Amino acid sequence: MKLQKMTQAWFDLPGDPDGAAFEIKHLRAGEIARITEATSKRRFEFRKGESGELEPIPIFETDGAGERERVIAEAVAGWKNILDADGAPLECTAENRLRLCRELSEADFAALVLFVQDCRRKLAAEIKKQDEAREKN
Repeated sequence: MKLQKMTQAWFDLPGDPDGAAFEIKHLRAGEIARITEATSKRRFEFRKGESGELEPIPIFETDGAGERERVIAEAVAGWKNILDADGAPLECTAENRLRLCRELSEADFAALVLFVQDCRRKLAAEIKKQDEAREKN
């Protein structure tokens, strides 16, 4: 068994007037599991079934906004041309990645989420292609 190599790449944010670009990393299974664990809860409610006995019904609750923030915080490894509200360059730190998620307008945050999802899909497809090529050899 072999550990997965870190895969990341730079992507330009389409249509951004400041020329923003993000370095996106492929999230590995353990990273995704940690995000899911931190942003979802599972509990059981008991209801009477047809037999009259109580049956456990699983209830899953997900913090969707928290999940999107955590995915961006984990997947964004770097950025260029991201500016604060005063136009000063913003360093790509863990704190600033969360700040980006929380201080963008609703429309810009939604666009960022879609952008990061698309970049992650492209990285996953590239990894799959590399794995298939390696298996052929």
